[in-house]
Amino acid sequence: MSVLQNGGDNALQKNMLAMVAALATVGVILLLLARCNSLSINDADKFAQIPPALYDQVTGELIPASEQWLIPVQAQHGTVQQGELEGNVSWVSPAFNASGDKLNIYTDYAGTERRGAGLSKIYSAPTCVAGQCAIYDPYGHTVEASGLADNLLNDRTVYAARDSRGTHQFYSYIPSTSFKLDATSGLAARVVLSLDDKHQLTWLRVSVHANPIGPQSNFMLSTKYQVSLKALLLLVPLLLFYEYRKAGGFYSQRALLSGGLLLALCSMHALLWNINYMVISCLLIGCAGALYTCANTLFRPLFVFGYAILVVFAYQHSGGLNGAFVARVGLMSIIGLGLFLQKPE
Repeated sequence: MSVLQNGGDNALQKNMLAMVAALATVGVILLLLARCNSLSINDADKFAQIPPALYDQVTGELIPASEQWLIPVQAQHGTVQQGELEGNVSWVSPAFNASGDKLNIYTDYAGTERRGAGLSKIYSAPTCVAGQCAIYDPYGHTVEASGLADNLLNDRTVYAARDSRGTHQFYSYIPSTSFKLDATSGLAARVVLSLDDKHQLTWLRVSVHANPIGPQSNFMLSTKYQVSLKALLLLVPLLLFYEYRKAGGFYSQRALLSGGLLLALCSMHALLWNINYMVISCLLIGCAGALYTCANTLFRPLFVFGYAILVVFAYQHSGGLNGAFVARVGLMSIIGLGLFLQKPE
């Protein structure tokens, strides 16, 4: 009895170590992906005078010029080329019509900062300029300027090297924020600035679009090559057949049931979803299910890699840790935990 118990304890310890190693791998992958997506000091120099191109983060297409308004800024007071200036630090864009009941706003800006931390604030949101309408923030609250203000300089800011006068250039942005609308016409984008004497803006831009907006097209968050990616599902049964022939059969009934269900679930998700990161992660996890049926130990790293892609880009796609993020990763998290704690036998 003690021998069996020791064997069970050793197996559990090995499974726990494998799970810890997998979690560490996920952490490393997350850090590397975050590093690849982060801005650098070179971007502050580059964007100080020329704003970066903006893309639809779902389709990968450039945001049209008709949905972007560049506001030149002089000292602490804004001057505009088009639109209406309301006071010294408030600007409303020309009126536009939304293409649906959701509207994303992305605000970015560049300038210089003198020594010391300032207390400048910035706020941007859609507003109604014709007739009556209601606009709701991502939390379902009616939009109010006081509730959506952001620090002008934050953890998304990148700085160039400090010059001899003790100032340095910076580039920063407010991430794409989605608002829900009950009307699609007579809308405008409103920007409110509260600048102290430590900050001077070179330019400020507000952009609107139906889908999330970003400074660079992210392949994982786009819908490009969907047909080609989904066609790769045809290779998964071939992998399953290859593993079956190599191993001389499935490892056990339990391995066939668990791996087969995982493969079926991921294949269904890959066919239903129309965003690249979900299709790719489901393909990888589906392949892990095929390997699991024949107890191929490569199922663990394959699952970890697919799961890491799912977590990283679901976080970006959902806009943070919220219900949408949990809905996308919750089921795979539970399945992954079960696979790592229990061997195929």
